[in-house]
Amino acid sequence: MKQRVVITGLGVVSPLGQGAGVFWEHLLAGANGIRTISGFDTEGLETRIAGQITDFVLSSRIGHKEARRMARFTQFAVAAAFEALEHSAAELCGLDPYSVGVTIGCGIGGLDVIEEQHRILQSKGAKRVSPLLIPMFIPNIAAGQVAIHTGARGPNTCPVTACASAAHAIGDALLMVVADGMGGHHYGEIAAQIAVQTLADAFQREARPVLGDPFRFLQKGMTNAHHAILDYTARHRLKDTPRTTCVACIVQDNVAYWAHAGDSRLYLMRDGKVITQTKDHSRIRLLVEEGMITEAQAVFHPDRNKI
Repeated sequence: MKQRVVITGLGVVSPLGQGAGVFWEHLLAGANGIRTISGFDTEGLETRIAGQITDFVLSSRIGHKEARRMARFTQFAVAAAFEALEHSAAELCGLDPYSVGVTIGCGIGGLDVIEEQHRILQSKGAKRVSPLLIPMFIPNIAAGQVAIHTGARGPNTCPVTACASAAHAIGDALLMVVADGMGGHHYGEIAAQIAVQTLADAFQREARPVLGDPFRFLQKGMTNAHHAILDYTARHRLKDTPRTTCVACIVQDNVAYWAHAGDSRLYLMRDGKVITQTKDHSRIRLLVEEGMITEAQAVFHPDRNKI
């Protein structure tokens, strides 16, 4: 991967302190975040030490009522996110909210909430269990709450891969940043759904049981999908037209017919080899084919992710 992705802000809530500055100072000083457990009774337990967060201060941007509806791990996530935003000097109000995403890795979620509500279930019965139990303890609620409190409306994910969750989240976030650049991504899923539905409906109508002219069918189908997306844009008065890449293939009488738009690709696998059957409809591909740039230059070109 050649594209650079820049980290502009840091936020930390950890056993070594809250705040990136405090955390770094304690780290350099050789401080130890492991201490005797004080958050609960350890009688009968073999392990009585842990990396606890004891000096946590919730952001003033979150009200007391909102905080009570969050598991502690979610409060940590929101506080760290606010610090990272302040550190980066990013003003989300000046950005397109659909281009701002949140990815937070989490191994298990609100275990404290599960334990508390389980005790209530046993002692007071099912009717006293909080209706917010599930949305409070699920691992992805941290990313969800960060999006709610920051206004981010882009991709929102939570990899749950045990101890690798944090590294997994960093990798996912990297790919999200690199992949962005197509344009029309606000409603990309809508455009994709319209394209698939248009082609599927046409196939159901015209395949009896085979198509008279597969090539003509694909040509007409892709054109109709394009117009269907434009119609959707007009009906809903969207400021930007939804866009999607697409590749469609029909195999009939042992012959493959295909059509594509954008950089969705069709590959043929034969004799242990993977052979690309399509050429990207992209600005970079056009520049390469016209001899204006080389393949090596295309790798670093600022428009390499645009189609």
